Amino acid sequence: LTYHAKVERIDRLAECLTVLGMGKIMVQAKDNRYLGTVRQLTATGIVLVFDEKSNRLVTGYMATVAQMHMIYRQANIEKIPSKLYQRIHKNNDKFSYLHDF
Repeated sequence: LTYHAKVERIDRLAECLTVLGMGKIMVQAKDNRYLGTVRQLTATGIVLVFDEKSNRLVTGYMATVAQMHMIYRQANIEKIPSKLYQRIHKNNDKFSYLHDF
């Protein structure tokens, strides 16, 4: 874990994992916005951001539908599993407070 993940964002990450669960990695893509990072999207709708060189977790948060679409586009995958889409949509309706962490 980076300092940011284990100190500055640990509460958000812990809450996301407690409420949403981890789930398996559904897709991974290089993050074009932040060079040297890779984003992974889990089946439960959590985005994990890793430093590409050190493979350390930088941060984690609940995905929005737009972020899910962006990750799939960056991975050059056109079809998003309907269960994943539904899960992320439900997460954002039910657990919107997770975006405030």
